[in-house]
Amino acid sequence: FDVGRSGDKLANKPTGKKKTGAMFVKEDTRLCDIVCTDGTRIKVRPAVSGHLLEMNERLAENPSLLNTKAASEGYIAILQPKRDADPSFSQS
Repeated sequence: FDVGRSGDKLANKPTGKKKTGAMFVKEDTRLCDIVCTDGTRIKVRPAVSGHLLEMNERLAENPSLLNTKAASEGYIAILQPKRDADPSFSQS
């Protein structure tokens, strides 16, 4: 998870109701690289701009979660999209 100039994404630890300290990421920010068994590297980028709330630390220990439990425990990151990124987001 330590990719690019923004440093280690696992060190990002937002706190409180307003998620103070969350790293802001853009659509072109590299969240992580996935290295396949054949050596191919896949750069993972978010689909939206917003605040990075959590990186899945369990993937570093058990990368097979991406395949075996992709819909539950195999997530890569949790993002809070920027409110004005999509007009369909409600203003609550």
